[in-house]
Amino acid sequence: MSNDIISDFWKKATTAKKCEEAGLWGLITPNGEVVLKPKYDQIEVCADFIYAHYGTRHKFFYKNGSQSDCADREDERQFYENGKVGLKDNNGNILIPAQYDEVYEWGDDCDVIYVRCGKEFHYYSHNLEEILKDVDFIEEDAEPEYPYSIGEDQNRNVMLCVEPISAKEGNRDCFAYGQWVRLNRIRCKDVRKIFSNCEVVNIPLDAIEKFEDKHTYIYSARMSRCKGVFPIVACIEKFKTLGCYDSSWNYLLKISINRNTGIDPHDLYGAIKHFENIEYDKCIRFDIAIDYDDTLEEGEVQVLQIHYFWDDMGEFLYDSFRQTTLKEGTKEEIETALNEMSPHTRHKMLLEAYWWIGYTEKRDWKETENVLDYLFSEGSANVTMLIKRHIELNPYWIEDVSEAEWHYKEKVISWAISKGGQLNYIHNAMTPYEEFLANLKDAIEMKNEGNKSKASIKNAERFAEWLKEHGAISSAEQRMLISSNIDGLSAKEVIDIVRKI
Repeated sequence: MSNDIISDFWKKATTAKKCEEAGLWGLITPNGEVVLKPKYDQIEVCADFIYAHYGTRHKFFYKNGSQSDCADREDERQFYENGKVGLKDNNGNILIPAQYDEVYEWGDDCDVIYVRCGKEFHYYSHNLEEILKDVDFIEEDAEPEYPYSIGEDQNRNVMLCVEPISAKEGNRDCFAYGQWVRLNRIRCKDVRKIFSNCEVVNIPLDAIEKFEDKHTYIYSARMSRCKGVFPIVACIEKFKTLGCYDSSWNYLLKISINRNTGIDPHDLYGAIKHFENIEYDKCIRFDIAIDYDDTLEEGEVQVLQIHYFWDDMGEFLYDSFRQTTLKEGTKEEIETALNEMSPHTRHKMLLEAYWWIGYTEKRDWKETENVLDYLFSEGSANVTMLIKRHIELNPYWIEDVSEAEWHYKEKVISWAISKGGQLNYIHNAMTPYEEFLANLKDAIEMKNEGNKSKASIKNAERFAEWLKEHGAISSAEQRMLISSNIDGLSAKEVIDIVRKI
């Protein structure tokens, strides 16, 4: 629907009058033009939408031209009268009269109700005590009339930072996630400054760039302070109670300590193991920075976590460089294409280049090796990505992997290991070797005993043996190895070990 049609519909709807036919209601303009046919048992023209109820369902018609059609719910608490919104309790008693443009509850475990009329807004607890009255105006905020929102905020330029506290103390505190929390806001443009100038460990530059990328959906931040044994892990445990890890995110963590406070390497690795254990589809990457903050007490640790979602799926599906040139092109063709890109795009492509290097009959191994050597010389440092790419096994398509491709995988992985790639990094609580074995087991269970299946399984089993011969181990063995070697290491040395894997 074009903008002109949307605008015309909304203009007609907001100037129309209700019309009734056989006990049902519609909308008609003063000159007799029907905007909505009389087929609803209730219609309310509100400030930002039209509410239309029929039978056991209701529709919303929005200013931007979108519509929704939903079944009534037994726990529906909003109600609509005279173009305004109100709220009822679970027994149907009116809690907030229908006198607002918007009324929104934060959820069953949150004692927060947001109301707005025009640009004037308030927050209330369910006993109608006004809360969250301390609001700083932030010029960049795309939705200044809704400063606090625990829901998913996309590209509003400001993030909500939620901090668990022991009891309510001020006007930025409320009861949410089943506990008392303090709410503050962070300007998205300050993230680079927050993470780029840490005295102990800095976040890698590409993590900041990804946060600032046009394909990033901004979500929110969490902050916690803890003391005692393993305070970093204790902060992560608090974050778990705030709904941080139930969807797909990138994570930036800033750990702050007093200058006289040391970090136990096993405490730091305990926090890292948490992110290694998050399921693949819920954690895209995590990065850690460490800084001094002498406002903290000795032994106290503060962790700031920013989580956001980045997705350029639509872009790379139609990108010929990644889909064709990297996959099949010569070193010269790839070099020419990269040199024609802007510095920013070139840097981005080099970061992800290895993911697109796969088996192809259009490029022999010698040429592929030339391509890999060139990419490495130009700054493609994440050679572990190649190992991940070539150990992955789809049990449904095992028969499509030819014997030549199995040998190709061995050559690529050997090249990656020679350049510092890590065979035993842990992701989704498994090393690539463990994940391969799990998928191979699924393939064996699914496949018939045909000759083609037998050959495919044997090739995969030989590849698994090759991995083991070249040092592939389980996550338990890898973690035991790391733990036995981090005693006495500095926080930077621990993070350097993890970054390498």
